[in-house]
Amino acid sequence: MVVKPPLKVTKAISILPRVLVWTKPVVSGQGTVVSSEPTTNEKLAIDALTKLGAYYKVVHTESEFIEHMRSGYYNTYALLDTGKPTTDGLTTELVEKVYGGDSLVLTGSSSMDDIKISEITGTKFTGYLPDGVRTATIGMPFYEQPVNITTAGKAQKATITSATAYASGAIADIYLSVIVNGYGKGKGVLVAFDLGKSSDSANDMTTYSALFGRIIGNTAPIETRLIPEGVAPVEITVESIGSAFDLNVVEKADSRMAILDAALNGSIDSINSTVTWS
Repeated sequence: MVVKPPLKVTKAISILPRVLVWTKPVVSGQGTVVSSEPTTNEKLAIDALTKLGAYYKVVHTESEFIEHMRSGYYNTYALLDTGKPTTDGLTTELVEKVYGGDSLVLTGSSSMDDIKISEITGTKFTGYLPDGVRTATIGMPFYEQPVNITTAGKAQKATITSATAYASGAIADIYLSVIVNGYGKGKGVLVAFDLGKSSDSANDMTTYSALFGRIIGNTAPIETRLIPEGVAPVEITVESIGSAFDLNVVEKADSRMAILDAALNGSIDSINSTVTWS
């Protein structure tokens, strides 16, 4: 068979980030969900992860988060705003995940400041700065040259307790803004402030989406661990060497494998073990 124009087809185990994001829904003062409209944290996460080409899912409850965390699909967990404290069971599982090689990103609104989580971020929680607008400086490894951004809302106060942790910058030249730590085979990052509230205060989605994207890009694992009976993320690229044209792509998996999901609106045929992209 001769295909014109010629195509370049590559297939490989994907090393793109696979990110599970937890943000709270829009709720009333009584805690009732009042809108399906995504919060600013959710919007900026989706924007950043789409630009990264990451595989991601956004959830809004702890039960959803635990279900998808246990699926094996994800290697990076971002708790941007949980809305309420998390349970000890989730904390224990996250510690094990990160120690084994996954990554965890927390913010000042993650409601996870207990001692076990502090081991991951290499910090000691010492309280909160009150609500207010401040200037934070953030540098390496997220920016080659330090940049100033506006923070809003309350911010965590933390001190570094691990020899492997370091600060990427400071809030008001005093308090740590972003802390990065190596924990076991994985990484933990603490962003001391709330990205969404800061974005709203500055009326600037671009800066905070870009920051979140840089954090994920620098924190997510750079290799994919394959284990028996585990999930294997596969990246397929089809490139026209000549002119552009319409094309259907069909990928067939070995009968011993199960196709669990297909990005970019792929259509899965579980009976024939195929995925079709049109």
